[in-house]
Amino acid sequence: MAPRVQTFAWRLLRKALPTGKRASKFSKHIHENCSWCDSMEDEMHMFFLCPFSKAAWFCSPWFIKTEILAATNSSIPDMIQSLLNSGHPQITLSSLYTFLWCLWKSRNDALFARKYCRPSQVYAAANAIIRGSKLDGATPAEYHGVNCLQDHLLLLAVQSPDSFAGNTIFCDAAWEMQPSNTTKQAGIGVFIQFQNNPHVQQLHISAMSPPASSPLQAETFGLLLATRLAEVFNIQDPHFLTDCSVLASAAKATDIFSAPGHWDNRPLVAQIQNSPAFKRRNVSHINRENNVKAHHLARLASRMQIRPTVYRCLCSDARLCQIRETLCVTSVLPFTFLSVKCS
Repeated sequence: MAPRVQTFAWRLLRKALPTGKRASKFSKHIHENCSWCDSMEDEMHMFFLCPFSKAAWFCSPWFIKTEILAATNSSIPDMIQSLLNSGHPQITLSSLYTFLWCLWKSRNDALFARKYCRPSQVYAAANAIIRGSKLDGATPAEYHGVNCLQDHLLLLAVQSPDSFAGNTIFCDAAWEMQPSNTTKQAGIGVFIQFQNNPHVQQLHISAMSPPASSPLQAETFGLLLATRLAEVFNIQDPHFLTDCSVLASAAKATDIFSAPGHWDNRPLVAQIQNSPAFKRRNVSHINRENNVKAHHLARLASRMQIRPTVYRCLCSDARLCQIRETLCVTSVLPFTFLSVKCS
């Protein structure tokens, strides 16, 4: 267990955490209400009954409804003991206290730094701390072996676009954080390199997506548009490239329910996998510096917002542009094209 988590656990069990209810007794400038939901903040509310905490506990891999446990356990020690005795495969003393510490940190970030995270991100942060603690306790030989394995997996996961022959489709998204409970359309950029096409070699597309609730969802919309375009233009055996490693892993997942990322992203991933132009072996993660053109197109779309579609054809015979003719008679819902350039 990490030292900071041990200190936190000691203070939690001895009722020494400066919760809103406790700290407000010593200063009129401190509010007793929760920073997430505006209810009175004590330990039980903060860690188990706040809507944010309940959502975090119900996310993968916990899937625990803490309000049910709280109905029969009225104190923090009782809740902890009940969780440890539940037989849940993911619950250990270390994972439990580390997760609680991450809930405490997310509360402090929101309260003091106005930094907000999603409930699904709490476990990811806790898991990273647990893995880091294991590395800190490893012997030099074990630490070196783990690093070598991680470096090897990284080299396998992040690939160069030059290693792919044939038709390649790069995709990216530009998304901005919005006030709570609001969503905004994301700018989507798709850059296609055609192989052995006598009419067009490259295609640049800027488009707007439906409202996206997170950067990952915006990136998923980008890959979805890429698969739709591969269908529209009947691109043979395309290879899809994204700089989002979570999206690449989710698209490759054989079981949609075990795909990484938030659960509300899975319907989009399912649409991607059901596309006749998509094959799991043909999606790869690349570095951001190798995805510059798609990134630029996405930023361009976010600046343009909603405007009439602009077509530019730099092919040898622009009057007979197949790209423009195809897109003019084809609807690629739910996306809105802003700029299309072929060369």
